[in-house]
Amino acid sequence: MSDDCFYDYANKCDCSEDDKCGCTFPNNMPHDFSCNTPAPEQPVPNPKVTHSVLMSSPAPDFTATAVMPDDTITTSFNLYQYLDNSYGFLIFYPADFTYVCPSELVFYNKMLPEFEHRKVRLLGISTDSVHAHSAWRKMPFQEGGIGQIGFPLISDPKGQIAAAYGVLSQGGTAMRASFLIDLSKIVRYQSVNDEKIGRDPAESLRITDALQLTEKSGNVCPAGWHQGDAGINRTIEDVARILQQI
Repeated sequence: MSDDCFYDYANKCDCSEDDKCGCTFPNNMPHDFSCNTPAPEQPVPNPKVTHSVLMSSPAPDFTATAVMPDDTITTSFNLYQYLDNSYGFLIFYPADFTYVCPSELVFYNKMLPEFEHRKVRLLGISTDSVHAHSAWRKMPFQEGGIGQIGFPLISDPKGQIAAAYGVLSQGGTAMRASFLIDLSKIVRYQSVNDEKIGRDPAESLRITDALQLTEKSGNVCPAGWHQGDAGINRTIEDVARILQQI
């Protein structure tokens, strides 16, 4: 194994616990990681890729390896156990050490208290190795790292979780997809962005607020609804009232 094996934006290694090549960051700061050969720039297309709509269906459960907020690595992260009696917001993204993805994860982390206030637990998922996740978390912002984000990063190297959610790309990576899961583990919202277009956490919060309003009041939320606005109480008169305000 070569001595210049390291994690950065030009040479992102896939790590395994069995290989010892002394991974370092670009500034040559050593870290306790190991890796083998760099991931190919063009993954082999997956002929088994399927796309599906999971709205109103049970969220596929999974057990996987993850980097936790305290930097520990667990091999038995379970979605349903993690959510427990909370909502869940799954943030699938294409890859570590890219350009749009770090902006999303850092932005979602900045708004983490708002999600926690709504009893929502976040988690990020990509096909990168758990060691790549860990290295990315420890890389400084000025070098494109994401820092110590406060939610787990799940490793899905075979794309099995992304495939279960119908968001595995032809290139073998996860699409830029989001899923909101309710307290009964039912998918209540899903979206997929082009890989070049980042998500807005404020919109994710708006969707969460809308869902929780409908659960609490039985009302429905019109176009452009935001927290504090009135919902529609399912009468023609109330629809007319909302339409006159548009």
